[in-house]
Order: sequence, then C-alpha cells, then structure tokens
Amino acid sequence: MRTIDPLTTPDQAPNRVVKMSERLSIRRGTDFMINDEMHHNDKPVTVGELQVWDVVNDTGMDHPFHLHGFFFQVLERDGAPPDAVPALFAHHLTPVLNSLAEIAAWNAAAATARRSLDAAIHIDTGMNRLGLPGEALSTLAGEWKTRLKNINLVLLMSHLASGDEPNSKMNDQQLARFRTALAMLPPAPASLAASGGSFLGKPYWFDLVRPGIGLFGGAPQEGGKSMKTVAVLTGRVLQLRRIDSGQSVGYAATFRAKRPTMIATVAPGYAAGIPRTLSNKGVAFAAGKRVPFVGRVSMDMIGMDFSDVTAKVGDTVELLGDHVTLEEVAALAGTNAYEILTGLKLPRHYTDAAS
Repeated sequence: MRTIDPLTTPDQAPNRVVKMSERLSIRRGTDFMINDEMHHNDKPVTVGELQVWDVVNDTGMDHPFHLHGFFFQVLERDGAPPDAVPALFAHHLTPVLNSLAEIAAWNAAAATARRSLDAAIHIDTGMNRLGLPGEALSTLAGEWKTRLKNINLVLLMSHLASGDEPNSKMNDQQLARFRTALAMLPPAPASLAASGGSFLGKPYWFDLVRPGIGLFGGAPQEGGKSMKTVAVLTGRVLQLRRIDSGQSVGYAATFRAKRPTMIATVAPGYAAGIPRTLSNKGVAFAAGKRVPFVGRVSMDMIGMDFSDVTAKVGDTVELLGDHVTLEEVAALAGTNAYEILTGLKLPRHYTDAAS
C-alpha cells in the first residue's frame, strides 16, 4: 500500500501543530524514542479543537506509533441477532440494526445489561438490501421513545444504489427519502455516501462519509476523476524459456505461438486471487513495457509473452498498479474493482509514498 495526499482540513485554522519524530535511542540502540523521550506525553485534544500531527519514522524499521486515550467506534453492519449479542459485547462492537426485530433484541439486551447500548440504524431508501423499509420506519417513528429506550443512537445511515453513477436519478430520490427519514426520528449523526456518493456533492455528505474502494485507489464514479494508485500487486519471474512457432503454453493448450516467443512463467496465480478469466486476456508491466498473459492462469503461475522485453529470473512484474490499473484489470476479468481487491489472498506490505 502507498499513502495518499493528506485530506484537506476544515477552514478552521489548527489550534496546534504537533511534530513527532521516532528514532532509536543512541545509548541503548533498541529503545524507540519520540522527540528524544522514552515515553512522549503530550497535551490532550479538547472537544472542538483541530490539531495537525506531523509524524515521521526515522528508525528505518517497521514500528508503529501507539496512540493512547483515543477511542474509535467499530460498526458491525450485520445487525444484532440474539446469538451474536455475547460476541458484540466481548469485542466492543456497535451493531448496525436493520429491522424492528433487531432493534427489539438490542433494546432487550441493554435492559438486561442495565445500561444504555450504542447502536446505528440502517434505513432502506431504495436499495432493498439491508435496512428498515418504509412500513417499519413509520412504526419506529411513532414508537421510538419506547423502542429505543435503552439504545444510544450513534448513527442513522443509508446506502446509495447508484452512487458511482453521477447522472442517476435514483441518487436524488434516495437523498430525499433519507432526509424525510431523518426528520421522523430523534436527532443523531447521519451518513448516506460511500466513495461514489462522496463525489456527488456536499448535500450527500451529512455528518460523515464511508469511503471504501476510494481508499484503495479505485475510481469512485464511472467516468469520474481517477484516484492515485494505492494498491500495488507484484509478481516474480520464476523461469524464462523460448518456444518455437506453433508450440503451446499452459493447460488445454489455449495459446499457440505464431512466432518464436520468449515465455516468462510468473508467480502468483488464481490461488492468490488472480482471476482465471484473465487467461489469454490479462496484461502486466515488466522492464518498462506492458506484456500480455498467454495461456490459462494456473493455480500458482501465469504465462506471459516477454519477447519484447529484457528480463531475468527473479525480476518483479507489476500485476496491478500505476501501469496496470485496478479498473483495467477488473474490465479485462469481466468483473468490478471490488471483487479484484477482495479476492486477493496475499500478505500486505505498507510503504510510504516516497518508497
């Protein structure tokens, strides 16, 4: 992964800019220091304050900063079925409630625990997947003081069906329905837009947005602005061999060379998430040039035509990145960027933009 440009901050000028540099202790060599202190203590952040933190790792090692005293709320969107309540408690998860039955179960769990429990409520505004439909919403609107008696409502949310299609009329319809729903329920933070919806304009932002594919460099909207590359997938050349015209490559001999061809066998294959639908269609980037897939994608290997590049065993091959975009791979595979990313089964390595 690569970091992306910092988010733009509000118009408010920062109350404070904090610079923190992590380095190894000169005396002991194994202790991590922050601003030359063993345990860096700083002033707390107060409500309404804006701070900008400039954090630099000068250790040359992968070592995280540990932030103490900061609280994050993790939302579990699969609701709160009765058998999941113990796990939600144990892992400090906040459920996104999708039905009156789930609301009743969580309200009862809170009563049993003798304390108020946080929850978000999902309102269906037209996607017909998860969330309260219109009739259930009307019921809740008339009885929320009882039904939400033991629930601390932390978020009201919905989800756009066509947020990646800026010209879809459904976006405005769902926006109107969501506003109507918010007016029917007690005040709470609201969220409608994911990555695509974030680019529809300020009316869709409400109190927070939920970027997903955009964080990985995926294009949030069809025909919209491209994002900077974040997710990069590389392979490695296992073997190089020259074959004669008429010889085949891979299972079922689906590729036959029309000329003497340099074949590179590159790892990985479909076991790691490279779609088999890229067989004889996919492309990669090696030694400064794009190279085509040849033959079927195998479990752990891919054949590629390296006739026009100079390479050696062990060289790196870009399968996804600046030169072979996420959208291109998805289109060639006959799917979308979400399926490409979620299908990858390889270790992740995080780097900064400079590296």
